[in-house]
Amino acid sequence: MFGACANPVGHGHDYVLEVTVRGAVDPDTGFSADLGALDAMLRREVVEPLDHQHINHAVAAFREGGRIPTCENLLAWLWDRIAPAVPGGAQLQRLRLREGLDLWVDYDGPEAAGG
Repeated sequence: MFGACANPVGHGHDYVLEVTVRGAVDPDTGFSADLGALDAMLRREVVEPLDHQHINHAVAAFREGGRIPTCENLLAWLWDRIAPAVPGGAQLQRLRLREGLDLWVDYDGPEAAGG
């Protein structure tokens, strides 16, 4: 069903996650979010739990009997971690997960996805 990805011991990807936030621009800093705090949150919520991990083993939601770790399902899972943790009054607007140069998925949150 999944062609070359149907390896019995799994297969890996080098993902790139793009995070877009929105918010009022602080007149003193010129930023809508504290980039240092945003970077620290992304390291804690995304990089530390996922970097160099077998997602099907490292993340309970994707273990046997759970969801398939497609880009779409990964983004929904990541949204639930990132959205409530965005610092400084900014809001998460969009996530883009790149699986390659010509393959990516955009996710604008559960409301935009219809649930």
